[in-house]
Amino acid sequence: CRPILEDGELAASYPSTHALLAITVAGMGAVYLMQRLKTKFWHGLLCGFLVGLACVTVTLRLFSGVHWLTDIVGGVLLGGVIVALYGAACAWLEKRGEKA
Repeated sequence: CRPILEDGELAASYPSTHALLAITVAGMGAVYLMQRLKTKFWHGLLCGFLVGLACVTVTLRLFSGVHWLTDIVGGVLLGGVIVALYGAACAWLEKRGEKA
């Protein structure tokens, strides 16, 4: 349950959906950019921006006091697994000669 009450009641908070979505969206965007962009400058700049945005989102969720640390860690781990599966699927499709 959340460390704070919502409307006077306990609410489920595991995993942190904000952390999960931040990691998933930013991670999938970074994987996509790594495969599509040929210019290292833009690749580094945009991927750095996405990773930074995800880190800021996760950190702010932790400091807002709405989630326990375990909620944040759970969301980050689940998001990481989803991004890893997406990256593996993209690599497999690229190896077969198809576009992801």
